[in-house]
Amino acid sequence: MLVAESNFVEICKKTITICLFFQLAVVPLIIDPFAFDFWYIPKIDSTYVLVLIVLSAAVIVKIAGKIRITLPPFFLCFFLALYAISAIVSTLYSVDRELSIRGDFFRQEGVLTILVYTILPVLFAAFVFTRQQARILLLGLAVCSVLVAAYAIIQYIGFDPVKTAPFFGIRPLPGMQAFGSTLGNANFLGKFLVLTAPLLMAFICISTSWKRNILWALACSISVAALILTETRSSWFGFFIASFIFLITGATVRILKKKLLLSLAGIMLVGLAFISIAAFARGKLPDLQKMITSRTAEAFEIGKLRENSTRFFMWEKAIDHIAMRPLLGYGPDTHVLIMQQYNLEYNRRFNCKVILDRVHNNYLDVALAQGIFGLLAYCGILVSFLMWLWRELKREGNAETRIFLCAIFSGYCGYLVNDFFSFSVVSVSPTFWSLMGLTIALQHIGMCGKDACLDERGAPPLISNG
Repeated sequence: MLVAESNFVEICKKTITICLFFQLAVVPLIIDPFAFDFWYIPKIDSTYVLVLIVLSAAVIVKIAGKIRITLPPFFLCFFLALYAISAIVSTLYSVDRELSIRGDFFRQEGVLTILVYTILPVLFAAFVFTRQQARILLLGLAVCSVLVAAYAIIQYIGFDPVKTAPFFGIRPLPGMQAFGSTLGNANFLGKFLVLTAPLLMAFICISTSWKRNILWALACSISVAALILTETRSSWFGFFIASFIFLITGATVRILKKKLLLSLAGIMLVGLAFISIAAFARGKLPDLQKMITSRTAEAFEIGKLRENSTRFFMWEKAIDHIAMRPLLGYGPDTHVLIMQQYNLEYNRRFNCKVILDRVHNNYLDVALAQGIFGLLAYCGILVSFLMWLWRELKREGNAETRIFLCAIFSGYCGYLVNDFFSFSVVSVSPTFWSLMGLTIALQHIGMCGKDACLDERGAPPLISNG
C-alpha cells in the first residue's frame, strides 16, 4: 500500500514537471488552424488546463506530505494577492460584469485569466525542484523563442505553411503581410522576443564549446532579425534597453566582458545578414532599408508624433475615462466598451478602419480596467520583483546563475519599456508571469549546487569581487 502511494506521488510530481515545461516552452507555439481564433483561445485554454492539472497534482502531493513548497518573496506574494483582489473587486463593480468574467472574445483577459496570471509565478517558484529541471525549462523557452522567430522570418519571405483563418483581426487584409508567427501579431511577436532574446545571449555566454557558441549565436541572430522585421519601434527600443542592461550587468563577470562585446557585435551582423536575405527573397530590400531609417527618424519627431500618432490619441481618451472612475476602474476586459465611442473619430482622423479595444499602453490599460488600486498593485509586483532580482543578482556568486539572472533582469526591463506602447495579450503574458516564478526557483536552488565553486570545465568561478 505504501509503495503504491509512493508511486502515485511520484507520478504527480512528474505530471507537475511536464505541465510546467509545456506551459513555458510549448504553449507559445500552439495554434489551431481549424478554429475560428487559432492563436489566442488555444493558448489561454491550454494554460487553464495546465494550471488546473498542476494545482490538482500539487494538492495530492502536499496531502501526502512529500513536497516542500517554496513561495515567492513576501512582498511579491503580497502584491500578487492585491492584484488578484483588485481584479475580483473591479469585476464586482464592472460596467459589464459578464464581460469581465468571461473576457472579451478577441482578448480573453477577463478576471479568470488575471487570476491565472497571478498563480503562475507561485506555481513555478514552488514546483521547480532541481537544477536539471530549471536548466530544461530555460533551454525549452530558448528553443521555443528561436522556433517562433524562424517561423516569423519564413512568413516574412512570403511562405506560410499554416493558412490563416478568414476572420478580421486574424487574416490580414488584402495587401497586408501576415507576420505574427505563432503569436498572432507583429507587435506581440516583438514583445515576446524582447523578453526572451537575452536568454539566448546568456546561453552563448555559458557555453564552453565553440560549436555551441556558434549555434546559439545563430539562434540569437534569427531572433534579432525577426524582431527588426516586425517594424515595431517599441520592440526595437525595448530590445536596445534590454541589450544595454545585459551588457552592463553581464560585464561584472570580468572574463565574460570581451565575450559579451564580441557576441553582441556578431549577433547584430549575422542578424542583419538574415534580414537582408529575407528582404531580398521577398524583393523588398530597398523598401526595408527605407523603412528602418524612416521609422527610426520618426521616433524622434515628437511634435509630429503627437499630432499623427494613434497612441497619443488613445492615451488622452483613456486618461479622461480613468479620471471618471479612478479607484476601481471599469472592470477587466471592458476596454472595448469604453473605447468604442471613439471608433468613428479615430477612423476619420487617421483614415484607418479599426475597432479600438485597447489603449496601447499596458499601464493605462490596467488603470482603465482595475483603477488606480489595480495599477498600484501591478506596479508593486513589477518593482518588488525587479528589486529582489537586482539584489540577488549582485549577491550571486556562481557565474552561470548570475548570467541567467542578468539575462532575465534585462529582458524584463526591455519588456516593461515595451509595455508603454503595447498591452497584455494571452499569447505572450503567460510567459511573462511564468518566467517570473522560474527566476525565483532558479535563484533558490542555484544552478550548480555544491559544485557552485566550479564552472563547466572545473575552473574557478568567473565572478569578480569588484
